[in-house]
This record gives sequence, structure tokens and C-alpha cells, in this order.
Amino acid sequence: MTKPFSKMWQKNRFPIFFMFFSLIGLLGSLMISIEKEHLLKNPATDLSCSINPVYSCQSVITSPQASILGFSNEYIGLALYAGLLAIGLSILAGGVFKKWLHALVWTGLLGAMGIVLWFFYQSVYVIEALCIYCTSVWLATWTLFVGYSHWLLTTQAIQLPPMARPAERLFKRYAPVVWFGIIVLVVGLILNHFWYYYGQYF
Repeated sequence: MTKPFSKMWQKNRFPIFFMFFSLIGLLGSLMISIEKEHLLKNPATDLSCSINPVYSCQSVITSPQASILGFSNEYIGLALYAGLLAIGLSILAGGVFKKWLHALVWTGLLGAMGIVLWFFYQSVYVIEALCIYCTSVWLATWTLFVGYSHWLLTTQAIQLPPMARPAERLFKRYAPVVWFGIIVLVVGLILNHFWYYYGQYF
């Protein structure tokens, strides 16, 4: 099962995949920036991302959590995903990078995942509102993290220590299951917390 799944990265599929989801993250960050600018110019404006009581991005954008480093979080996203998009384009063009650079990019994505998990908790359980553009960034980050990790391991662009080889083999084989499992968990947590609204549709 591992070998057929590894073929998904043949014929330049990985850089196209990497560029596609980097672009989703970049566009999501850009839309958050545009919406915040609209809100600053006119605090009474109705934002396009406020579509129901749950997905009310004005509550998210104006929260202290939206500027965890003293400036808007979307600036981090704009820089990160623009860089990832450039790396994907370079790989598509035949570029080969040193292992230390791949390790640095992977560490950056790991840090981004940490921010995403923290902001997911803050958004759902503290702010109690979601932003549709933020969730697109979350999805892009998680997908990039899993896909990039799998590509690094299957192409041996990086190597784990011997003690981690069993976990590496499992991840190579079941990466889509890991990706899908977290998506299901996140959707379940959102539905559970906001059941007062979503329950009427079931």
C-alpha cells in the first residue's frame, strides 16, 4: 500500500500541490487583511465574511488574539504563504534545495500549525466565533504540513533517527488517514460547540 501511495508525488505533482495550497493560504490571509481595512475605514460596515451567528468574522478580526505579536496575524500569513509559493515554484522549475533548508521550512510549518491550533481554540472557545477566511488558512496549513512531511520522507529529503522509523513507516502509509482524521475531529468540535445554531439543520 505504501508504494502505490508514494506515486502521488510523481510527475511534478508535489510542487503543484504545494503551490495550490500555499495560494489558498495566501489568498485567505489577503482577504482577512482587506476585510480588516474595510472595518477600520467604516466600523459599521457589513463584512462579506460575516454570514451567520457562528461565522461572524468581525468578532474575530477585532479580538486581541488577532494580533498576537503586536501586529495583525494575517501579515505572518502573507509572508509565510508567499514564501511557500515561491519554494513550490522553484521545485516545479527543477530547483533542488539543501536538507537544512527543507528542515527550516518544515520547522516553519510546524510553528504555523502551533499558531493555528492555538487560534482554533481561542476562536471556538474564547471568542466563540469563526472567520471563513481564517478556516481556509487553517485547512491550507494543515494540508501543507501533512503533504510536505510525507513528501520529505518519501523522497528522503530529510531522514528521521532510527528510533523514529516505525512511526515514519506508519505515516508514509496512512498520511491521508491522519489528514482526514484531524479534519473530522475539528469539524466535530465546531459542530458540538455551536450546536445551538447548527442543530436546527439536523
